[in-house]
Amino acid sequence: MLGQKSAQIARLIESSRVPPAPVLAFPMMSEAIKQQNDPAMQRLISRARTLRETYDTVVVSAFQSAKARQEAFNQLTEFRPDFLLFVEALDEIAIVEDGEERIWRKTPTGKLLTLEIITQEKTEVQQWVCTRDAGDLAVEAEKLGFRQRYEIAVATRKDVATKSGNLHCFFPTSLEVPFPALFHATLDLDSNRKFLNANSPANQIVLGALSTLYAKHIEKLAVLDPAAEPLTLLRRETNFPAPLQAFESAIYMAASLAPIIPNNGAKRVKSSETQVGPKDYGRYLPRRFFRSLARCRDEHDRATLKRLKVAELDPAEMVRALAGASLSLDERAKAIAGIARDLPPKLHDRTLLLDTQERRLTRDNSCFPPPSTGRPPALPRWARARFIHAELWQKICKEMPGNARERFDRLSAFGINEYNAIGVISALRRQAIETIKRGKMERSKVRREFLAALLSLRQTIAKDTAYTLGRPEVFLR
Repeated sequence: MLGQKSAQIARLIESSRVPPAPVLAFPMMSEAIKQQNDPAMQRLISRARTLRETYDTVVVSAFQSAKARQEAFNQLTEFRPDFLLFVEALDEIAIVEDGEERIWRKTPTGKLLTLEIITQEKTEVQQWVCTRDAGDLAVEAEKLGFRQRYEIAVATRKDVATKSGNLHCFFPTSLEVPFPALFHATLDLDSNRKFLNANSPANQIVLGALSTLYAKHIEKLAVLDPAAEPLTLLRRETNFPAPLQAFESAIYMAASLAPIIPNNGAKRVKSSETQVGPKDYGRYLPRRFFRSLARCRDEHDRATLKRLKVAELDPAEMVRALAGASLSLDERAKAIAGIARDLPPKLHDRTLLLDTQERRLTRDNSCFPPPSTGRPPALPRWARARFIHAELWQKICKEMPGNARERFDRLSAFGINEYNAIGVISALRRQAIETIKRGKMERSKVRREFLAALLSLRQTIAKDTAYTLGRPEVFLR
């Protein structure tokens, strides 16, 4: 029955209750062909008989006008080699246009499909991975008296990156699927074969099955190639068209249930078994301390992970884990730069910093970069100011290139102050006053140590400073 091939035809049959007789647009066959005296028609028939020696079925048709011929060739421009990926019964297609022949040939090669695209100038070979499935639709089965069959397929290139394309129902529709893969499904389309039939209840079910198939296809690729990046296949290049937005949501839902998300522990897990960090966390978090976290190459990956409904890691918890870890200088510098760049000031934990003695700073300490030449001047024990570990500071600057003023602005919540004579002396003066107010040290001792620090500074970074801020008082005994 024709109705078994299309739900749309089946509904028309049901509404009319008059089984339509198929009419083929072939005006001649058998004896009628022999009676043709037109030279052009005889050449066409001769060509058909020649082709019949190679093919089981040959159909030829003459164009009635140049316009009809042009329309046929315009339709051929939509005919692409990847058509063979979706039709198991066809292995080769040859198109001859004005004496020039194009051949598309499909050959199974292990778990791959090899497509050969042969022209007079060259032969291109493509390697594809194709996943197919089929099923029955229960939609309106009782009303129609049969169960409609559907076919679905997904294909991606193995040899090069796949470009996104339009949804196919054998031929491409006008609906773009902005994933790096080709999608095929036997859908109910409008009469122009370019858009989905909005009134078809079958399309939603078929597209739902196609979304599940895509998740299985991604999982299959991860098995074929352990180095594959599954998240790349879920990166959308643009927004889905309105008729396919439910299909997009179904894809992410199906993919979230599959173990395809790579984590920092070199495993592939489901979305419920991992977490996603804050902005750009893949650039600065050391993987060895966050092995269960989803591996994230860039913000495109992070956006994809969020569409997969991966839970977000609490940034405060992340910073606490970093502060308690035994980080290398490189890891420490990356973490400090990343936190300064992407997290709010309240999470800029000063205990991530090291002083010149490789001691961690406390949350009460402020600090300065080490001097560019010579050793840092000695500072009193009561001074909360410290000099940053020289190599650590170099690595922080490398992670935060650009304007020094902007760098210090971003690092201010870490208590890092610009290193100059006035800045250091002003900080020491404030801390000396606070120490005296607390009353835990003799005032004279604090003053002596402050003056000693000023002398040390005068011999180092304050050589060219005309005067210091404030007025130091000197008591002689």
